[in-house]
Amino acid sequence: GFSVAFDPLDGSSIVDTNFTVGTIFGVWPGDKLTGITGRDQAAAAMGIYGPRTTYVLALKDIPGTHEFLLLDE
Repeated sequence: GFSVAFDPLDGSSIVDTNFTVGTIFGVWPGDKLTGITGRDQAAAAMGIYGPRTTYVLALKDIPGTHEFLLLDE
C-alpha cells in the first residue's frame, strides 16, 4: 500500500485576488509517514488552477516530469 499527504488548496489566502492556486500531493510506499524524506517518495504531483489548469506528475521509477494541460475542446 501507499500513504498520501496533500495540501488541498495551497495558496488559498490569495484566491480572492485571482492568482493561481494549486493542490500538492506526495505519495510514499507503506503505511507510515514518520521518519521518511522526500527522497523516499514514490510520486509527487501538483495541480495548478488559474488562467490555465495543469497537472504535473513525477514518478520515482520513470525518468522526467510529466505535465498535463486541460484544454477547452
